[in-house]
Amino acid sequence: MYVFDLVLFVVFAIVTLLQWIVFPKATAHAHATSLEKLSFLGAAPIAFLTLTALTSLIVTGSYWGSHPWSLVAYVMWWFGTAWMITTAMGVVTVLFRTQLGTDRTLTPALFLPVVGLATDAVVGGTICNFSYEFSPRLAVPVIITAYLLAGFAIWFAIIIYSLFFHRLLAVGYPSGAQIPTMYMSVSSGQRVPCLELLLIAPQVGPLGQTSSAMLFLSSAVQTGMDFASYNRGIFITAVSASSIASASIVIALLLV
Repeated sequence: MYVFDLVLFVVFAIVTLLQWIVFPKATAHAHATSLEKLSFLGAAPIAFLTLTALTSLIVTGSYWGSHPWSLVAYVMWWFGTAWMITTAMGVVTVLFRTQLGTDRTLTPALFLPVVGLATDAVVGGTICNFSYEFSPRLAVPVIITAYLLAGFAIWFAIIIYSLFFHRLLAVGYPSGAQIPTMYMSVSSGQRVPCLELLLIAPQVGPLGQTSSAMLFLSSAVQTGMDFASYNRGIFITAVSASSIASASIVIALLLV
């Protein structure tokens, strides 16, 4: 499965790079004039972060993987984090400066960069919990950064949910083809009630991902003993670990 996902990522990365190399002006213009194309730029770093999580879950625990691959997953996560933050901030900046969409024309694709930030936090918790011989010296910076990403994702999600809810009230539902899979599958000819959509969306979208991130991070903080082993300052200690883990679990429950 890991090799298959890696091959898929490499193939589609090559195709995308060729598109930008062979047709640079047309590709740039398409992304600068389409809200959906611009938003789906977040899919690439999400795919890379998925490979990062699989590296931690599959490769580091294999007989040929072990600790060196934990370091590979660690480097991949920091690279993916920089990529994801740059993409998310770039999408928002271009959206606000060029006014690609209005409150009546927003599509659910705009949630993709937000889901990417939450996914980044989930992957951070994953590599801290499941990477082989992942030391607290490596884990603690990842945990703190992942918490910041989770907070950023919540703040960003609240803004987008507000705008999109206004769009639903003002002009109704988007077409079935415009609803990404982060929400739910809509069969041809069916309409999903507005209230049902808003109830299901947080569980499988950015808030659901952020909730998962909080649970993974709480496990890394307390069960994995990363804070207790690091034990520096006032905040990163065994005493604070239980409080942080408990608060993370409460926040996760509130989000879903």
